[in-house]
Amino acid sequence: GEYGMGKTTTCKALARDLLRRRDEGQKVPLPIYLDLRHVGESARRELVLDEILELILKRSWKSGPDGTSLSAKELIGLVENEGALVIWDGLDEVLVHLDPNPGQMFTRQLFRILPPGRKGEPRRGRMLISCRTHYFRTLRDQQTHFRAEDRDSVRPNDYRAPFLLLPFTPEQIREYLKHTLENQDPDRVMDVLRTVHNLQELAERPYTLSLIAEQFPQIEQWKVEGRRVTGLMLYRHMVLSWLERD
Repeated sequence: GEYGMGKTTTCKALARDLLRRRDEGQKVPLPIYLDLRHVGESARRELVLDEILELILKRSWKSGPDGTSLSAKELIGLVENEGALVIWDGLDEVLVHLDPNPGQMFTRQLFRILPPGRKGEPRRGRMLISCRTHYFRTLRDQQTHFRAEDRDSVRPNDYRAPFLLLPFTPEQIREYLKHTLENQDPDRVMDVLRTVHNLQELAERPYTLSLIAEQFPQIEQWKVEGRRVTGLMLYRHMVLSWLERD
């Protein structure tokens, strides 16, 4: 998906849903969510799989002050023995720091978490990778990268077709505003968005829509004061937010 389309939120929602279904007794894989932003520039050290996992586990602030007791070896064991689903979120957050060849080597290390397939047996473990759409210049570049340059027996039929997160539809934007701005009439908010140039297009991305919702009281105030509301006013705030975020 593109910037702000909700890749991380979708990955976390998937993990939460699978955990809920497991608690209900359904036979679904155990999800293991791993945020590759914790690796970042450290990938330049040519990390191997165990080092990548240890780095993520160590730097995950949600593990608490005492850290996590789970080791890289135990995590790999969950995939090999229990068929867990590994969710690598934000591959582009690492590849952007690497040249093409080291980037390919890093992705191959991620592949190593899946146990080798054995003839006549179902494949154990699954892997999901999120990445920004525009990281790869062409579809061919993307296919070559995720097939390990056709050198490691990674075949097209090893994958489900890539899923692309699409922009919010007007109905989805309205539903979001309905739940976010509970004291506002969503139809009236949609009308206000249409009066500001390009604002409705920005609202198609979940992240920028959240920024618009935050600023809506300010937009209302500007209108009450008789000021002409322009996209520039909101762009300035959004660009600063993007810079602070990334």
